[in-house]
Amino acid sequence: MKHPYDLVISETMQAALKKEPQVAIMQNLIPQMPSHGIFIPQRITINAILSSRGKWNDETYTYDNVVRIPLGEAMRVDANHLHHFTASLSLPALPCDANLLQLHTSIDVYNGHKLGDGDCSLNMPLKVCDITCQWGQMLHFWYEQVDLPNVVMQVEGSTEVMELSGQKEVFYFK
Repeated sequence: MKHPYDLVISETMQAALKKEPQVAIMQNLIPQMPSHGIFIPQRITINAILSSRGKWNDETYTYDNVVRIPLGEAMRVDANHLHHFTASLSLPALPCDANLLQLHTSIDVYNGHKLGDGDCSLNMPLKVCDITCQWGQMLHFWYEQVDLPNVVMQVEGSTEVMELSGQKEVFYFK
């Protein structure tokens, strides 16, 4: 098989890899590249974080006293992770005000150059929903490649499945 591409650059995504075919493009083109080929971005990672809302500061235009609790990696896509996008993350005991589930997208562009929280519109935290669960419950995440691709979540023991596209609803579980 001839390897026609030594370098591929594709920015066909939104925050949290929602509604755009970036993953499908990577799945299609990376296997066609030679082993020395470079695909940019080299890695996209989506982390789940519980956050409090904090208090708006009019002087700095930021939120003060925000509590963030990292839950872990909900998804990663790169040359070594092109399929089977699933993750199960455990909820800790929640502080009463850290119940906003967010997805944070980080992008390893190339050779140590990275885009993290707030660096561009792709890295703005996606506010998903208010969530109330019990300590130790598992959140199951997976990626659905449909007409409008999306990260999806289900709480262990629940039949309800939620597309994580930033609709900001209240999601209660017992």
